Amino acid sequence: MHPSGLHLLVTNEAQEPMYVIAIPGGSEREVLPGQTSEFVWSGIQPGSVEVVCYPVSEPSHDGRATQELTVVDPDRLFTSSDVQCPNGLVNATVFDYIDPSTAVPGTPVEVVAARAHGLQSTDDLRLVGYPSARSAVVAVERGGPVVAIFGLASVEQGWLVQGFSTCADSGITA
Repeated sequence: MHPSGLHLLVTNEAQEPMYVIAIPGGSEREVLPGQTSEFVWSGIQPGSVEVVCYPVSEPSHDGRATQELTVVDPDRLFTSSDVQCPNGLVNATVFDYIDPSTAVPGTPVEVVAARAHGLQSTDDLRLVGYPSARSAVVAVERGGPVVAIFGLASVEQGWLVQGFSTCADSGITA
């Protein structure tokens, strides 16, 4: 495992562009014919993952053969970001478009502390996921359990909050 996440080197030997996707946690990536590409997925946690390749001309990977991989993390680089709500109710928000001029300088933890509403003085904010990932996930722990997570993207001007998930009764929003 690498500090930035799962690295996968893919060579397309087909005569047409192919998509490759890792399930769960990996976004779809395109590989052109005859090319070799390295993909980094920072959203894949240790455990079992399936990799699927399929032609760009097909609408989805449904029904395609998969290759199962086991992601191991002997150095314990990955930190889980699962929201742990006592009542099981989670609110999630994803922003479709974020104006880059609204980026906030600082560390991801500082950005969440400045942008999140409803944080309590005893909440503990910490970076989770892989330590060198290009995107960041900040967890909010309240008395032990993670009650919220915020996903951030790095841009030249700082960090943008891309979305967040919170326990419905936590009172936390952005």
